[in-house]
Amino acid sequence: MTAATFSLEEITDRLQILDVYSRYGIAIDDRRKDLLEQVFDEDTELASSDPSIPPRKGVKANWERLMARHEAADFRERRITATPAIITLTVDRCESLAECAIFMRPAGQPIRFEMLGLYHDTLIKRDGRWRFRKRFFEVVK
Repeated sequence: MTAATFSLEEITDRLQILDVYSRYGIAIDDRRKDLLEQVFDEDTELASSDPSIPPRKGVKANWERLMARHEAADFRERRITATPAIITLTVDRCESLAECAIFMRPAGQPIRFEMLGLYHDTLIKRDGRWRFRKRFFEVVK
């Protein structure tokens, strides 16, 4: 087996994609709209294998609804996302998979494990920046 050889551009793209995942986790966990706007395309599509989570389009436009859900339930969410596996990478598109563990901390209660999942992601590169274009969250039972 031979080692993969990557160009400097491919290495840069891979590092930028890892940064998108890191920013996403911080944005959701710490309720940072500024970071969320950096990682999602305006018309990103989100879906889940969990039927209680409706599909959404335009994540940035749904920011207030998302944060209202967090505040109404009075919890903090922590996502621990494993380093994504980049399945395919072209100059402007990436298909990847990333395992995720989600923990919840309801107000005044200890942190608890909520679920495991697998993100099936499509990222696009626009204006020199990588962003999520499509995300499917598969709940692992």
